[in-house]
Amino acid sequence: MIRKLRVKLVCILMALLTVMLGVTFGLVLHFTQQSLEAESLRTLANFVSQKLATIDSVLSTATHFVLKKYKVDGVILEEEHADHRLAVTP
Repeated sequence: MIRKLRVKLVCILMALLTVMLGVTFGLVLHFTQQSLEAESLRTLANFVSQKLATIDSVLSTATHFVLKKYKVDGVILEEEHADHRLAVTP
């Protein structure tokens, strides 16, 4: 009887630990990916400005902005924030 309870307890604890580790690793992956995107864009901008733009045969460079997604297939990704600005009347 005690052996069966011990096995059940170990199984429950292992399942709980697996879920917790999955969530932790998922969050670490999410925040690391955002950091890597920002760092890679910064590195690319530095390369263009310091290495590519200084070459005599390069006549011009163009900058394109990568905008943050706020909708995917018509679904808003973030909640709208309340407008805390003061009302201005003429």
